[in-house]
Amino acid sequence: MVSLGHCCRILRQFDQAVDLDRRGLKIFGELGNAEGQARALTSLGRDYVKLRRFEDAVDCFRQSLVTLRETDYPHRRSVALHYLGEAYQELHRFEEAVDCYQRSLTIRRAAGDRWDEGVSLRNLGQTFSQLHRFDEATDSLQESLDVAREVGDRWGEGRSLELLGLVIERTRGVAAAMACWSEALAIFSELRDPRVEKVRSLLATTSV
Repeated sequence: MVSLGHCCRILRQFDQAVDLDRRGLKIFGELGNAEGQARALTSLGRDYVKLRRFEDAVDCFRQSLVTLRETDYPHRRSVALHYLGEAYQELHRFEEAVDCYQRSLTIRRAAGDRWDEGVSLRNLGQTFSQLHRFDEATDSLQESLDVAREVGDRWGEGRSLELLGLVIERTRGVAAAMACWSEALAIFSELRDPRVEKVRSLLATTSV
């Protein structure tokens, strides 16, 4: 059921995804499968994020983490923490988001999961920026950029450059920010990613 819910989420059939994930949660509960329950709760939380029901998403991710206390699945914990951080960000509960991202990052570093480590660092850097903690934002985003380049994550490299440019614009000025955005533009253009328009608008606005 949870796998079907994931497919529906990809197809943007979010109400169907919610129904399937709830059914999966019920089945795993009847089987006494804690890991399956946690997975279903995390998936359900992601459905609610897509529906912009962020408080419901927070409840699901927190329940998933409680369930995972009874299991030995650090990767599942890191995923639930990461998505909980994203939900808190959407609710502008930035300090709580930072705590979630830092806890997720600790697990991912311990596991040697460099790709997901870069993702955590990027979200952490963005949240530090939203808190106007620009030195910490710069450090996290620069590290996420280094990791993205190391693992060959081109989209992550472009996104880190885009976010780093926004921080640098506040701390070092427009010229330095434009250098980041120009690199990001080249990457998103190469990938034919929709973010190319956002970065192009940043460059156009700052060049006026």
